[in-house]
Amino acid sequence: MKIAEHGPDFASLRVLVDSLPALIHTGLPDGYLDFFNQRWLEFVGLRLEDLEGWKWTAAVHPDDVTGLVAGWRACLASGEPLEFEARVRRADGEYRWMLHHKVALRDECGQIVKWYGSSIDIEDRKRAECRSRELRQILDLTPQHLEAHLQATLNLIPAHTWYAPPSGALTFVNARCADYLGLPKDHPLRFGIDTGAAWDSHIALLHPDDHEESRRVWSTCLRTGGVADISFRVRNAEGTYRWFLSRVEPLRANDGTLLYWVGVNLDIEERKQAEKKLQEQQLELRQMLDFRREAEEALRRSEAWLSEAQRLSHTGSWVLDLETSELKHWSPELLRICGFDPDAGIPSTEAVRERTHPEDRAKNVEEIETAIRERTGVAGERRLVLPDGTIRHLQIVVSPVFDAASRPIEVIGTAMDVTERKYAEEALRESEERYRALIEVSPQMVWLARADGSNIFWNQWWYDYTGLTRAESEEFDWVQAVHPEHRDRLVDSWRQALASGGEWNTEAPLRRADGQYRWHLGRGLPIRDADGRIVRWTGIGIDINDRREAEEALRESEERYRNIFEKVGVAIIEEDFSKVTAWLADLKARGVRDFRRYLAEHPELARETFALIGVRDLNEAAVALFGAASKQEFLDAVPRLATREVRAAWVAQLPAVAEGRRSVEEVVLTTLGGERVHTLVTIVLPPESSGFESVLVTVIDLSERKRAEEALNHAQSALAHMTRVTTLGELTASIAHEVNQPLAAIVNNASACLSLLSREPADVEELRAALADINSDAERASAVIERVRAMAKRSAPDRIPVRPTDLVHEVVALTAAESARRRVAIRTDVPADLPLVLGDRVQLQQVLLNLVVNAMDAMSGVDDPERSLDIRGRVDGLDGSPAVTISVEDRGIGLQPDELERPFEPFYTTKPHGMGLGLAISRSIIEAHSGRLWGESQRGRGAVFSFCLPAAETSRTA
Repeated sequence: MKIAEHGPDFASLRVLVDSLPALIHTGLPDGYLDFFNQRWLEFVGLRLEDLEGWKWTAAVHPDDVTGLVAGWRACLASGEPLEFEARVRRADGEYRWMLHHKVALRDECGQIVKWYGSSIDIEDRKRAECRSRELRQILDLTPQHLEAHLQATLNLIPAHTWYAPPSGALTFVNARCADYLGLPKDHPLRFGIDTGAAWDSHIALLHPDDHEESRRVWSTCLRTGGVADISFRVRNAEGTYRWFLSRVEPLRANDGTLLYWVGVNLDIEERKQAEKKLQEQQLELRQMLDFRREAEEALRRSEAWLSEAQRLSHTGSWVLDLETSELKHWSPELLRICGFDPDAGIPSTEAVRERTHPEDRAKNVEEIETAIRERTGVAGERRLVLPDGTIRHLQIVVSPVFDAASRPIEVIGTAMDVTERKYAEEALRESEERYRALIEVSPQMVWLARADGSNIFWNQWWYDYTGLTRAESEEFDWVQAVHPEHRDRLVDSWRQALASGGEWNTEAPLRRADGQYRWHLGRGLPIRDADGRIVRWTGIGIDINDRREAEEALRESEERYRNIFEKVGVAIIEEDFSKVTAWLADLKARGVRDFRRYLAEHPELARETFALIGVRDLNEAAVALFGAASKQEFLDAVPRLATREVRAAWVAQLPAVAEGRRSVEEVVLTTLGGERVHTLVTIVLPPESSGFESVLVTVIDLSERKRAEEALNHAQSALAHMTRVTTLGELTASIAHEVNQPLAAIVNNASACLSLLSREPADVEELRAALADINSDAERASAVIERVRAMAKRSAPDRIPVRPTDLVHEVVALTAAESARRRVAIRTDVPADLPLVLGDRVQLQQVLLNLVVNAMDAMSGVDDPERSLDIRGRVDGLDGSPAVTISVEDRGIGLQPDELERPFEPFYTTKPHGMGLGLAISRSIIEAHSGRLWGESQRGRGAVFSFCLPAAETSRTA
């Protein structure tokens, strides 16, 4: 479709992007150049397929290819903009200096999706040095000719030129500048007459707003002797102001002495006006394409091109010797402009005549004759025809130079290439089509409306989505695509925006061509003219249906989470661990890997990190657990709830947090009322990507379980005591026999003592020996009674280090009489250097005594020679840690392989007088000591019952 028929005037796009001479191209993220505008193709005289990819390097000067390619690759690697100066071969074979600029276009994620580039002709800047050398040649003239040559040279430049002495007072302006200022024909500045003016006298010719900056720059030049560039407005003869770009350089003698300050003022009024218009149109376009990422990037690229395109003219110079009618100077830039070989030197006048358009050749002689006759500079225009047929347009100024006798000796001329102006319109038209295509293929709805809100343009996406025709979408008819339930609301919001002139934002479902409705976000912005009046509305429509569904799903998920958080019967506290994990990350960065060891060496760190934890929220179960009336009351009391037990638990929890593991610890908490509550605290860390700002800490009340455990332990203690007493009851006869033996010996020894005392004289030595035997037998009886008393006594368990050999010897001594009565031989093989075990001595004696008595019972039907019982001890391992194993091996009937666990079941017994609780209680005792008790069958040899206990942390026994 044609834009003029169906949409807005897109001239703003043309002005915005290509109003200045520039060669434009684009590239893919990997550096493959995929587009060159028509102006590029015409400049190099090649087709797109000859330049795309990396083939464009063939058009770059061989000396510049390596540097440009290296810079481009570095730019691709870093994503930073590229600026590089390199020469490019024109279609006629001439190389021209270009400033190449490339910038990246990124998507919302920051990924590069496109590269945009421009190339600007900077030949005039490169030729400035050549013109400086020409001025240096003038310095070699005699003093009387110096000023005349300088004035003649400045009069030839097609710009406003001037010079001043070292003091800085303006002394001379060329005719073009003087005429602009409206100076009288006899004004001293026209002839370089020093009137003794102040160094800043010229400031009065400038716009008042430019005085301060101009005075600062000029004073800096005078102080430093350096070059300066500045833009300012100069008042003309009519009293109006025009913008000029001024450059001033010092002109020095060969010995470095400052002779003059020389300046060139280029009229940039049209450019400034274009910039102002460009800025207005740029604002309008930005508003129209507010959500068009690609268009925004293109706009910013165009702004960059505009800011960098400061040099608008390409100027060369020449000198004609009137005596020989030969050219004595032809600047390198002019050689390129005219298509001459830069290495061939100064061309002949005939060669220049041949390059001049046939219709313009006569002007060469006419303008020189006029300049000599009128003794002033003459301006004109000229066309050149290059060998390839290309026509270039030049702006010419010629000025004669006279000797002391007023005879013309030379003609100095300048030529400015203005061909680029002819190509600007075509480049702008191409740009318009390109940006129009961007809008049409955009995956969003782009629209434009009049100031009253009636629509005048939709891009193709609208028509493809809605299925409406252009006629059905014009004016206000487009609202038929809005869902009926939301149509009135949308129209009201649109009218309110039109009335207020503010930004329009609304969401509503739009009907797709297949009849389905999908939610869209509509945004509109007003476009205003210079007076602030709204002239257009521009906007977009974005499909947000998927986003709304995701938001609704997220809201439902958050609601479910909140219900679970609040209603679950477990106390949950939401805490902020971000500062703690940041602190731990810093330790990791400093090389700390073993956090347990590090925290043990630096115990103060647990206190410091505990202070970094923040409480964000808690559920009602947590409020109730701590006895608070509300969440706020709990939060206010957090410092008071951090008791010694809580801080001690954090010491155990911190290593787990550092290692990213779940932490489960039993902690005694204190409520707001002072009640102590046994709890199980679990910390589960979320994924690292969450930032650890929301860590859930669950607290389970173990009070009931603790009371049940205490009752169970009490019952088990009573049952174990009963079992010990029962076992002792089985040994009553043996114990009585073992006590009777020393008592009978005591009686016999006492009778012997009485007999010894009745003798005259008494035998003291025999009496002493008898009394010693009485004492020994009394101690032996006392030891037997003490062992029985210890086993029968009921007391609370006491965990102490126990030597396994002592444990075995005590049980063997306790059962010695019973084993003798039953004719059972007890052998022990328990090394004295076994590690200590941590446990209750009486309970462990009970276990071993139970195993020994059971072994003797198992051999009651075995012949006497086979009745032997072995007690062995060895170093072992338990769950990867050092341990000690004690085994009791008998020669009884043994156990069936499938019944190894049955003896440990409560109330299971094979004895007619047994209760079936001995082994069950023994296993519970061993497991309470973090060990294990098991039985093994030795077919034909009896059974082996063993228990394994972890070694105490103290060293092995000596």
